[in-house]
Amino acid sequence: MMWKKNRSENVVDLVVVHSSDEYYGADRVIRQVLKAAQDVPGLAGIELWLPVDIEIPEGHRSIFDDLDGVNVRRSELPIIRRKYLTVRGGWNMLRRLGGQLSRLRESNARVIYLGTSACLLFAPVARFARSGQVVLHLQEIWSGPERFVLRFLALFCTKIVCISAAVRSELPTYLRAKSVLIENSTAAPEMVVPLTHSERPIRFLIASRWNSWKGHQTLLAAWGQVPDGRELIILGGPAPVGISVDVPTMVSTLSNRDSVSIVGEVPDIGRYLNEADVVLVPSDKEEPFGLIAIEAFSRGRPVIASDGGGLSDIVEHGKNGWKFKPRDVRELANLLSTIRRDEIERFGGAALATYEARYSEERYRREVAGLLSDLL
Repeated sequence: MMWKKNRSENVVDLVVVHSSDEYYGADRVIRQVLKAAQDVPGLAGIELWLPVDIEIPEGHRSIFDDLDGVNVRRSELPIIRRKYLTVRGGWNMLRRLGGQLSRLRESNARVIYLGTSACLLFAPVARFARSGQVVLHLQEIWSGPERFVLRFLALFCTKIVCISAAVRSELPTYLRAKSVLIENSTAAPEMVVPLTHSERPIRFLIASRWNSWKGHQTLLAAWGQVPDGRELIILGGPAPVGISVDVPTMVSTLSNRDSVSIVGEVPDIGRYLNEADVVLVPSDKEEPFGLIAIEAFSRGRPVIASDGGGLSDIVEHGKNGWKFKPRDVRELANLLSTIRRDEIERFGGAALATYEARYSEERYRREVAGLLSDLL
């Protein structure tokens, strides 16, 4: 890979291109990448490029606001979104690509870091601009017809960072050869609130977008079979893109709907994790990773998860949580109905130990900083 020899005084060494600015998994992961980049000796500067077609919910701030040493730039970026898959949308994407070519040449960054597959149009443009190394942080499991387009665009990447073995295993051999596995992590909470025996009902928590595949239909169908003495807390809201499910309407049809509380979207789920006994990740299709699972582990909370994708490697059934077959309402209902407090406390201790051994922020920053150092 060739870089321009005449680098101006105002350029940066690392440009991170990301597709969103919310409080969900992919954004929290890229925030950690940016923090790790600041540990790299001799890194001249860092820029984060964000698209302008994203909205921050009212009352929320940008998840990247408090990152010192990172220059955030917002502009019309060629981010791959379903709503742009039209003739007019395609023309606008080409126009935006042309604008980014000149920006990349101007910055002459040594590493272009793509936060999600939605940013992959930057890969061939960056190579054409001879901008330096092009890295894809792969946070998705590619499937469907679009995987062929994404695989082609990924050919222009120098390195592919896979967030789980499940993500890496779905890559074709020619892309797997340039991949590296760096499992996600999450920052440790300031204090772990212990699980203790309580007179209140056992409290379950689900925190995710209300996407059609996140398992809300499966969970609520199972919850309708759960006896009294259990509570369900639901965080999140409809997805801005893609197909969502109407969670409030589904809850309203339950005979035990009084045991369900819909909180909605919150800027910080820490308080709710501390108040929960068990965290639920009932996804109907394979999760690339399942960041909420290790966030629960970091607070000593066990997890009930569907057995597939990255969650299969995180949750050990009968040790730090429980697994069930995806979409199996009966099996999930049985788990929700029979889990005991002594199991929850025992599994919670194992969950915290799993976090400390495999998913600490220190380990993550060390691995990402090492990767960036090698590229530079």
